[in-house]
Amino acid sequence: MDGNNYTVGNASIGFTGNLNIGTQIIPLQYNTTASSGWNLVGNPYPSNVNMALLDATRRTNIEGSGFYVWNPSAATRGAYETVAWESAYILPSYASFFVQTNATGASLEFRETDKVSTAATQALFSQYNKSIQIQLNSGSIVWDALHVRLNAAAADAKEQLDAVKFANPDIDWYTISSDAHKLAIDSRKSNSNLRIPVGIKCNTPLQLTATITNLPENDGIHSFYLKDKYLDKLIPLEKGTEYAFSVTVDNESKGDNRFELLVEATSRSAVNAPVDGLNDLWFKLKTNVISNSFDVIANNPSTQNFVVKVFNQSGLFVAQHYYSQTGNSQFSIPANQLPSGMYFLEVRNGNYNTILKAVKP
Repeated sequence: MDGNNYTVGNASIGFTGNLNIGTQIIPLQYNTTASSGWNLVGNPYPSNVNMALLDATRRTNIEGSGFYVWNPSAATRGAYETVAWESAYILPSYASFFVQTNATGASLEFRETDKVSTAATQALFSQYNKSIQIQLNSGSIVWDALHVRLNAAAADAKEQLDAVKFANPDIDWYTISSDAHKLAIDSRKSNSNLRIPVGIKCNTPLQLTATITNLPENDGIHSFYLKDKYLDKLIPLEKGTEYAFSVTVDNESKGDNRFELLVEATSRSAVNAPVDGLNDLWFKLKTNVISNSFDVIANNPSTQNFVVKVFNQSGLFVAQHYYSQTGNSQFSIPANQLPSGMYFLEVRNGNYNTILKAVKP
């Protein structure tokens, strides 16, 4: 098999032996070599099972927050789907999944109560109410999806709350941790502004759409944006937002530096912490309703250089300003030539980012 389409002929598969009944503890392997600890685990029962019932007490020395299944309906040749352990994923009888172990003595415990009569999961890339999910598709073809979960206890580096990215035959869509791991499920701090690199591996030129299939429910304290660094666009995100883009022969149109997911904490008091991690550094608009200019008040306690870019409601770059004054000050960006509408000011340097919203009536 070379990964291309093939025709399946009629076949009969027979099984002999005793059926597994009762609790089944599956011992798993671990070693210390590179990419260690990967195991392919089969459903031990001749029945569908609800994988969400395998809670942490029944997963011994298992790495990460998810497991991996092959979904033959994804992409054009199938793709690996990363499934969070808490999702109600129904694994069919005779099916299998990958997990990674992180120490010797690893195991999974299945119980009779895991068996269900519910039909096996068919949906592509399950949604989790507490996650940001961005699905990648072209027309009716769903290529991949990534998940970012906000958690006050999370870190920017790879950790147990995350799940690494499995490589796919066609396209990979992933975030990148601060220690350079590609992730399918990425947990980040919920009480700070976030700038999360998003990468794409795509071997052939293609027209694609990034669709926001889920945002955290009833959040109220965060705003979400997708930054296209290649085209210098800033896209405000809501559930259902679609962003169309192209991958070309230009290497800058793909890879680890094409996109960023920006998460803006909209209220300092609501998260009980400085949103940027620097108590005395801040930017705000003098008024959110503007006429001839964007008037920005800033407090820059040390000598830092910032770029302020203005984007319209379609995500297009329309103006720019460089700021480096020390202390409390004010600056203005002309807006008299801009049409009415919503605008977003992105303020950033190497360590800081924030986004300000303004409306021109």
